[in-house]
Amino acid sequence: MSGSSSSSSSNTRTISAVAAGMSPAVVLFTSLRSYPTNAGEIEGAKRVLEGVLGAVADAVHQVAKRLASLKAPGTPAGAGREVLLSWLARVAAANEVRCRGGEYSALKYLEGAPDGFMLNLTAAILRLTKPFVSGYISQSNKFMDLFSKHLVPTHYMTHGHRLGSATAEATLSGERGVFGAAASAGGGSSSNNHIPPRPAAPLAAGSAGSSSSNGTSSSDDVLMAADPAAAAASASFIAEVFFIAQRYLRVGLLPAVNRFTKLYQQLWDHYSHSATQAAAAAGEGPPRLALPVELRLLADCSLSQLLQPDMVADATQFVVLEILWLADLVTSSKQLMQQAGSNSRSTAGSMLACIPESVLGDAAAWLTFVIKQGQAEQLAAVPIGILMQSLVVLLDNPDQVRSLLVVAKLVQLLLVMLAPQVNLELRTQGSALGRSNLTPGEMALVTSVLSTPATQQQLVPALMRVYGQADFVVGLDVDRDQYDKFSMRHQIDEILMELWRDERCRTCVRQQAAAAASVHSAVGLAAASAGTPGLFASFVSAVLNDLMYLFKDSLERLADIRQIEDSKANKEAWAALSPEARKDKETFYEGQRRTAAGFMSYALTTLELLVALTGDKDIARTFMVQPLLGRTAYAVLHFMELLVGPRCQDLAVQNPQHYHFDQHTLLLSIVKIAGQLSREVEFAQALAEEPDFDENIMQTAVSLLNAQHAYGPADMLSAVLTSVAKTPVHQSKKQRRGLAGFRGVGAADAIAAEHTKAAAGVNKAAETSSPMQNFAMSADGSSNGTAAAVAAGYGSSSDGSSPAGTKLLAGVE
Repeated sequence: MSGSSSSSSSNTRTISAVAAGMSPAVVLFTSLRSYPTNAGEIEGAKRVLEGVLGAVADAVHQVAKRLASLKAPGTPAGAGREVLLSWLARVAAANEVRCRGGEYSALKYLEGAPDGFMLNLTAAILRLTKPFVSGYISQSNKFMDLFSKHLVPTHYMTHGHRLGSATAEATLSGERGVFGAAASAGGGSSSNNHIPPRPAAPLAAGSAGSSSSNGTSSSDDVLMAADPAAAAASASFIAEVFFIAQRYLRVGLLPAVNRFTKLYQQLWDHYSHSATQAAAAAGEGPPRLALPVELRLLADCSLSQLLQPDMVADATQFVVLEILWLADLVTSSKQLMQQAGSNSRSTAGSMLACIPESVLGDAAAWLTFVIKQGQAEQLAAVPIGILMQSLVVLLDNPDQVRSLLVVAKLVQLLLVMLAPQVNLELRTQGSALGRSNLTPGEMALVTSVLSTPATQQQLVPALMRVYGQADFVVGLDVDRDQYDKFSMRHQIDEILMELWRDERCRTCVRQQAAAAASVHSAVGLAAASAGTPGLFASFVSAVLNDLMYLFKDSLERLADIRQIEDSKANKEAWAALSPEARKDKETFYEGQRRTAAGFMSYALTTLELLVALTGDKDIARTFMVQPLLGRTAYAVLHFMELLVGPRCQDLAVQNPQHYHFDQHTLLLSIVKIAGQLSREVEFAQALAEEPDFDENIMQTAVSLLNAQHAYGPADMLSAVLTSVAKTPVHQSKKQRRGLAGFRGVGAADAIAAEHTKAAAGVNKAAETSSPMQNFAMSADGSSNGTAAAVAAGYGSSSDGSSPAGTKLLAGVE
């Protein structure tokens, strides 16, 4: 009796909740007796919800299959297929507003059908693609001609009435829209037979509707072509379903992913900020945060549908097929260009000019989301070797895949494939959404990725090229797109560190370094044969430039933070400000805190990479070649001055660990780089030649390290100082400083005589030194002569500085 009463009471509560507007998923979880503490009950509820969603998608899929093969008396052949495809195209077109906000503004545009409806429909469409997708991935002979026979890129042009605004998007080759690419490839003429004209939507006989200028019908009730059989003959059902599925990823799946990700992050940021402020007001330290019930409920309800097992498996295999298809097109285009010559470049490249850049961007974004959510096992059925080869091809052809927004998504995907636990805390938050160690699926994925030839031989040079290409972005929509060059370069640094830990991949890094050294020396030509000359030096130069900018910018922002914290500490002066002024200062304060923490974190990762590279004796030799030698010497001295000078000493901000600012750790990294490079005599000489070299700064750093009981690094830096002191340039500078103190009769003659003697000593040293020591390069890499010329340059300057060193410094700055 009591059980019946309890069941009746529970049903009453459920009905009341639904009547109050709560979603059935929310009701399901909140009706659990001990939500959210009972993990077993939660998993059981998820299985129930996933089962219901799977049944809905399966029912829609069965209806679609029957309609596509309909052969009813009195209807034209292919009528059912035409009605199905036209209806799907209309629904997609009506919901293009869902992706208007992109990633950045995903919560600002909530028009269109609900996420639940679009996800169920997307899951059903993906099931239609499953036979040919899984057939190709499993290398079935039946589908080996899938790309050449069915997935022809010109479908975007011949079937624009199916694909809506996809034909207006920027293309992978950088064109503004598919038909803009057609005009460009055809030179504005209709004589180009490779690019077909844009078709009008086929209308049913007797319809009052007409074709609009964008290729869609103006009559909403027309769902069938005048000749369905002819429409079916224009493209296979496989092709139609493949390209429509792309649109549903764009307007259905990815907007739902972006909304969930953005909403979860915003709610977490608000909760953590409020908790931190409350703790600070109570005089307590940063609190240890637990996941609030509301956020747990959001994750359980949303991920039950976004990660519904059947849909996530179908979507994952589908986007992998897209990546393989695009890489095949890039390879084919390159082969056409090589065979036909440069005159046919536009014709060969037109294959990618047809394809919206969102196709590749969405594929990478979905795989990244799946792996971050702990679903790496979804890639178990995918040929990782072929996938990695395809990703490298797409990454390493910037002339064909030109959008850095897309490239940034590829880099992020590679990072989570190699290091699924990177930034783990962002997806666990109190152990509610993940684990603190690698799952078997994640370990298998990392092992598979590192074992592929593409990873071991091609990924490193591809990433180095991308690093240097990240400066300029054309067509960036700041209201929609999330792109930051420092963030992408930071991710490349993290990937390279993961690769560096694998000896097979480390060999590739050494080959690139050897190729850079071989440009200036005959030594190591055999080792350099597998590398690209100049690539490593350009990469390291970009790394050094970024490092100096990030560190300097972080220190300036920390100074701003210190000023505002001092202002807030003066409670009377702070209270005297107007509310608007306080709000502006608080907004500025929070912005500076976020950026300073991010930039300093990036700088630490970059330093870690430089420590690893300079610690390898073979790679360290590459740093002894100009102009990299001068830039590295300048960077070491610049950082040393910033770290031990008054700038860092005065940055006593509150909670410095929030900004990853640790003067001791930073100084240890710089000293280690200097010590490792000082094994080569050229580096000590480069330090001595730098106009900014200050022995007192170095001695201050030694004293500071000794005071912190870091005796090993202190000895290492002392050894660097000793090496610098032995260089002819340093001795010459020291003699000139001593002579500059003389005054009286004959002082000028004495100075001139001593200076001539010092210059002669340097010339003699230069005659016996190695060719590498004799190089003094300008910022553009041209030779400025031997060490004798450098010594003469020092002699001609009243302050003892080197014109060559000044040019190099100016080039770095």
